[in-house]
Amino acid sequence: MTDKRNQSDTAAELRRQAEERLQQEGPLVPESLLGLSPEEISQKLHDLRVHQIELEMQNEELRRTQEELGDSQARYFDLYDLAPVGYLTISETGLILETNLTAATLLCKARNELIKWPVSNFILKEDQDIYYRHRKQLFETGEPQTCELRMLRPVEPPFWARLDATAAQDKDGSLTCRVVMVDITENKMIAAQLHQARKMESLGTLTGGIAHDFNNLLYMIVGNTELALEDIPKWNPAYTSLEEIKSASLRAAGIVKQLLNFSRKTDEKLIPIDAVTVIKD
Repeated sequence: MTDKRNQSDTAAELRRQAEERLQQEGPLVPESLLGLSPEEISQKLHDLRVHQIELEMQNEELRRTQEELGDSQARYFDLYDLAPVGYLTISETGLILETNLTAATLLCKARNELIKWPVSNFILKEDQDIYYRHRKQLFETGEPQTCELRMLRPVEPPFWARLDATAAQDKDGSLTCRVVMVDITENKMIAAQLHQARKMESLGTLTGGIAHDFNNLLYMIVGNTELALEDIPKWNPAYTSLEEIKSASLRAAGIVKQLLNFSRKTDEKLIPIDAVTVIKD
């Protein structure tokens, strides 16, 4: 019973306050409508209804605009924050003003931890000059600039990054640069492997040429040694020396054959050998 009485008292108090506000606002019928004919009053009501519909249409347009804004924000999140490359906005003094989630992930930092930090703190000391030249040329010429350098991370090893920067202006008119940061570590590794492969290919070509010429000389030695062995009796001391020359030349020819196989990238044919005989020889 007490709760019902309290509710009744509250309702009565609200009604009293509403009556007082209505009295303050003036009469229910404005003076401008007094003395109007029914047709004029009908026209006024018609105008009020049209105005009400206009407000409803504006509200509908506002709701549609808000929905489109929400969709745009979602697309912005997908295109900017979840882009496969890092985006940074850097001030003229080198401070990070804005970054997307990809850049924060590459640098192993929370995004809010990067704001107002010098970007040079994340660049390897040996590559700092590359960055400063890159930034200086950007602001002096206004032309887009690209550089490659190594960037630091708190817990991960440094990584190679390509920075593509363009000059821009902030809302207050101050100069900034928009930077696209791409991890090119894997590309660098592939390029290094390709360079090494080309070096080995050049070495193989050089080795093949040398081995071919040396092989011709060896067969001249072997051929002349065999001719000399036919003319010298076995009891002659020179006979043993000539046989050693022939044997050594043949062994050298075997080495040359291996070099030629290497240079031509042919498959080697492996055969078993008598280790005891080779060791004695």
